[in-house]
Amino acid sequence: MIKGCKKRMIFIKDTKSDYFDEAYFVLKGDTDYSHESENDMVKAAAMIIHELDNGKRFIRDKKRKSLKFLAGFILGSIIMGMVLALFIIFS
Repeated sequence: MIKGCKKRMIFIKDTKSDYFDEAYFVLKGDTDYSHESENDMVKAAAMIIHELDNGKRFIRDKKRKSLKFLAGFILGSIIMGMVLALFIIFS
């Protein structure tokens, strides 16, 4: 039996998403939400669902990581090639 447990949640039943039927957002207990209206919090939750549904953020971040890795690999290869060439020339 739990006593004194209080959680604030936002529950969205019809998400209009291809992946989510329902969504639960658990709000932090130590934060003051008095300046936020309930409607604003529901809009923010709906925006998060919409972004996750489209997958744009995940795909964009994954592409950036891949491009950064590729650029680092190419730059490292060029530097190592130059060092090797200098080593051969001056040996």
